[in-house]
Amino acid sequence: MENMAGVSADTKTVETFHEDAVVRARRLTWQHDAQLDFYGSKLATCSSDRTVKVFDVQNGEAVGAGETLVGHEGPVWQVAWAHPSFGTILASASYDGKVFIWKNEASNGAYGATSGWTRIKDHALHSASVNAIAWAPHELGATLACASSDGRVSVLTFNEDGSWSVDLVTAHPGGCNAVSWMPVPASDAPDAPVTRRFATAGCDTVVKIWEFSDELNRYVEVDQLREHKDWVRDVAFAPSVGLARTYLATASQDRTVLVWTQSGVHEPWKCTPLLPVQKPEDRAKFPDTVWRVSWSLSGNVLAVSCGDGKVSLWKENLKVAQKASASALFSLASLEAAATRLPARQVADKVLHELRYTVSTSVVRIDAQRNHKETLSGSLVDIMDLYVQNMPKSSTILADMELLLRSKRIHTSLMEMYNPLYGMSEQERIRATARTVGLDVPQAHL
Repeated sequence: MENMAGVSADTKTVETFHEDAVVRARRLTWQHDAQLDFYGSKLATCSSDRTVKVFDVQNGEAVGAGETLVGHEGPVWQVAWAHPSFGTILASASYDGKVFIWKNEASNGAYGATSGWTRIKDHALHSASVNAIAWAPHELGATLACASSDGRVSVLTFNEDGSWSVDLVTAHPGGCNAVSWMPVPASDAPDAPVTRRFATAGCDTVVKIWEFSDELNRYVEVDQLREHKDWVRDVAFAPSVGLARTYLATASQDRTVLVWTQSGVHEPWKCTPLLPVQKPEDRAKFPDTVWRVSWSLSGNVLAVSCGDGKVSLWKENLKVAQKASASALFSLASLEAAATRLPARQVADKVLHELRYTVSTSVVRIDAQRNHKETLSGSLVDIMDLYVQNMPKSSTILADMELLLRSKRIHTSLMEMYNPLYGMSEQERIRATARTVGLDVPQAHL
């Protein structure tokens, strides 16, 4: 990863009207979190004054004094918006050990009626501060993970009958500081099982990966990432928008940020530290504690928030990993995938077909020495490396092809992300629209 130095952007200041609960007239309080909703039309903030405020956003600016949500008995650390397919829902986590779930809906169920926020769930199973919350990908349903200083993580799930179920895991002795859900990976098979995974960061210097076991009907630990030397302050999965691998960023009290990558759910994790300074003996150290890490919507830029009051942006250095970038495509259409999944095999065939018609005949003759059966049953990575070694131009071609395929995946992912009704049946669209505006589903469509 390389630092994106010199990046500039327009910034705007938002007056949130949070005030200190003790000395209101003399100073403003600490503000702990600010989150835009899915469409960027609402902004939620929280602070040490024990309140949550929600603002409407118009033309990139917060409008008015906002609505104030009260009820917490301690500083509110974090807020998180649910996917809009579940309605206008906001969760808040506090030092008081509670998580509140709020819903904004029409007061009388009629379209155009005045809206108001209602607290629909009080989650009070934790015995210490709830430090972080994260909604699961919408494909997994309305599910919220809560990380607490009592060392446990609770997973709240809204059921179809209107009830809530809770799974509790003992995650980190000494406390859990952060939680992040792994995106649901794209699959060529529509009926393929969905992997439910999340990562937690703790005061024990360990990052743990958890997965739901259908056999045990609970979340179980499947991996431990042990490279940090002090408390792990934050953990963040990158959105899987066209990325061939799973990316996980971790930030620590030891002043380091590590980027972990995994080619498949059963593959080992590889660790790459960010290098913020040029001193050979201390290259991986930031100036101060690293508190938060956050990925861009496309998953290719990482924002790092440091205790020195600065935010730095990082992106993967593709020049260093030029050959690896081509291998990312081939890992997608690897031998095993080519033998078992038709779309992946077609990708491999298209790559080989394109190369035969765009590189020199000498390379084609090299490939002609292998029969077609051996090509598909052998290692695709090996044969592509052979192309790269014999024809530098092929490296550029492969990169362009990878970009094309990645762009197609990004297009599909963005459609699913920004259009909640994308891919739904007519009946599902009617239900989702009715929930959004607070109407009952028409009887003809029940």
